[in-house]
Amino acid sequence: MLHSAEIIDQILATLDELYPGAQQPALIVDPVMVSTSGHKLLADGAIDAVRSRLAPRALLLTPNLCA
Repeated sequence: MLHSAEIIDQILATLDELYPGAQQPALIVDPVMVSTSGHKLLADGAIDAVRSRLAPRALLLTPNLCA
């Protein structure tokens, strides 16, 4: 669960540290933003972090449609 921008930034920093200057592993990102009962699961800043920092590094992004 990537609840906050801080968690997302730490994951990206760790990947950069583990794979400096090398091709990083393929990221498959499944951003679960709202529960099936309608509760928001991501902090407001995390939504922007997913869009601007995590999604561009993903090989595959699997967002769900909201009705």
